[in-house]
Amino acid sequence: MGEILLLALLLGSVGGGIWFILTPLLPRRTPALGLAPVSGASSPSNEGALSSLEELDLDFQMGKLDEGDYRTFRESLVAVAGHTIDEQVRREQLELLIEAEVARHRSLPGDSRPPSPNPFDRLRAGSLPGGEALSEEADEGAATPGAKPGPGATRPANHRALLVAGVAAGLFLAATGILVANQLSRQTGQRPVATLEPGSYTALVFVAGDPDRLLVGSSDGVRASADGGRSWSPTTLSGNVRAVAAPATTAGPGGLLAAGEGLLATSADGGATWAAVPHDLPGSDVRALALDPRNPERVYAIVEGQGLFESADGGRRWARLSDRVPAGVASVAVVSGAPPSLYAATVGGGVQVSADNGRGWASANGFVSGALPTLRSNAIVYDGSSGDTYISSDGRIFRGALYVGTDQGLFKSIDGGSSWNRLPLRVAVLTLGMTADGRTLAAIDDGGNLFRSRDRGLSWGASE
Repeated sequence: MGEILLLALLLGSVGGGIWFILTPLLPRRTPALGLAPVSGASSPSNEGALSSLEELDLDFQMGKLDEGDYRTFRESLVAVAGHTIDEQVRREQLELLIEAEVARHRSLPGDSRPPSPNPFDRLRAGSLPGGEALSEEADEGAATPGAKPGPGATRPANHRALLVAGVAAGLFLAATGILVANQLSRQTGQRPVATLEPGSYTALVFVAGDPDRLLVGSSDGVRASADGGRSWSPTTLSGNVRAVAAPATTAGPGGLLAAGEGLLATSADGGATWAAVPHDLPGSDVRALALDPRNPERVYAIVEGQGLFESADGGRRWARLSDRVPAGVASVAVVSGAPPSLYAATVGGGVQVSADNGRGWASANGFVSGALPTLRSNAIVYDGSSGDTYISSDGRIFRGALYVGTDQGLFKSIDGGSSWNRLPLRVAVLTLGMTADGRTLAAIDDGGNLFRSRDRGLSWGASE
């Protein structure tokens, strides 16, 4: 919401500045200084005032009026004559003309030469002291091209434009600065909860839906945390662990599975101790493991060089579903359905999806502006309780949300991978975990930094 308000302020300042700048600069037809309205004909009131001014000037030249009366009458008539025109410019021009006439009258007493042309005739003709000439139709405050501004002339429109432009520029820079600072604060606010020892981290799960109990799998086995990832202790499971799966339930700490190179183990006490699971999986290298969110006894596994397998009894007996799996699978998520859809995060093909138990796979990397910017996806999880529902153009319904961790950050999709939105976590994500209710997410980057979010990935501060 804050970013929307700042963006509105930025756009409003720019638009308002442009409007205020252009408004006084747009051509407006005003009466010329010849006291003629736009149509070119003098109004009766102006014509009467001009005639009175001419008579007043003639009486003054003939000595019928003293200077005090002359100025008093002249001010009244000028106010009437200038009622419909720019009074500031007209008063200054009339002042110059009258002062010049008064000076001439004083300096030439008894002069027998013919009187000079009436100043108001000169005003009608457009001739002003100093040789200025005004156009018949003048913009407000502007003379004709090449004309010299008269004494005291001002440019109110230009001053107003400069003032408003300055204010608009200031608002623009302020809003831009706040947006940039807000973005930087979000990025710098991605402070890790803790930094783990360097290693190859491949799995991260929450235990029994508890946002403070975490398990992490790596090439050194499984470690556990009871304080949200700030401190870690080893468990009894060692070896090269590639995947750890936890039931999407808060019923208890049991039902945990871990798999990897030459191992398949289960834990009933939240990961503190582990026991090997007797199984009939072919091969020895399990690359990915996932539980059905509706039935934790149903387990899916991808075995290197063998394909996709399914178990209905928690991992003891397995059946091959397909020998066709994408290359470079690092993580698998199960989306409930009949049959369930399988989403695989791969290190070379991005996100792949199968809706037929692995017999066929298709890209789920999004399209155009909603496409993932990278094909290196390291981890994927599914939140079935997010409350999101998407109906495609062909009637297919997708409920919930997918999160994928990539080498360019974390992304979210609510339409089954047709489009992806970037989340604020902008680090190279190696592994990703989520609580059963979907509210809390945790991620480990390629530097061993553990990040946590308690608002479905919207913020990732150290206090989260």
